[in-house]
Amino acid sequence: MTGIPGGYDYSTPPPASAKRLEAGWGERIGWTVPVWGSLGLFALVPFLYVALRRGLPSDWTACISFFVYEAAVWTWLIVLEDGAGDGVFGLTLIFAMVMGTALTLFALFDPKPNRPPLPYGAGPRPNPYQQNYPYGR
Repeated sequence: MTGIPGGYDYSTPPPASAKRLEAGWGERIGWTVPVWGSLGLFALVPFLYVALRRGLPSDWTACISFFVYEAAVWTWLIVLEDGAGDGVFGLTLIFAMVMGTALTLFALFDPKPNRPPLPYGAGPRPNPYQQNYPYGR
């Protein structure tokens, strides 16, 4: 906040959030199961989980946008007459599945930090949980 009276100095990046929700590729793929398993009708589930855990405004915005989508789709599904607009409804579901999957895989979770490799010849990393000899020696 220095340099600009009463404003934010945009030359410095904004402070990082203290709440990180890291996930590897296995977890990310696992969170796409509700999206594909429900044919896009429950695409809200991963975004609600992240919004509740991390609580950032961007997470709540994504969650609310998918909630609005869910309300529109379920209303459309209930009101829709047989045959009228089935193609558009199908394209909407496919678009939601692809969008929910892409956001879950690439944008929703924070990446795990890369640990630098050990130099050649160095011993293994110490185990932070084992403090003394095992079995009471």
